[in-house]
Amino acid sequence: GLSDEALYTKAFATEAVSSAMRQIHRHESRLRRSGEKARIELEQIQTLRNEVEDSLMDAYGVKTVEQLHEAIRKNPHFVPARKSQQNEPTNPPLALSQPLAKRAA
Repeated sequence: GLSDEALYTKAFATEAVSSAMRQIHRHESRLRRSGEKARIELEQIQTLRNEVEDSLMDAYGVKTVEQLHEAIRKNPHFVPARKSQQNEPTNPPLALSQPLAKRAA
């Protein structure tokens, strides 16, 4: 069979490999979780952006985002008149998680 030294070396190598595998797995899990969190935040931002665009398109009386950009370029100081409270989004925008809000500030 194997000498004691060879057995120790093999056991050490096996332990080192399984330790490395555990570390890799931990890192993968962490990345997956932060990726999922980022995806959710992106969806919230996109929803918020759509609500803002819709509300501005109403205010400027245009039908497309392209027309909106054009209208803003032509008249950057236009302040839309507040119609009524009906204009307010029915559900308030989702609060972003702390780190993203800080980064944007």
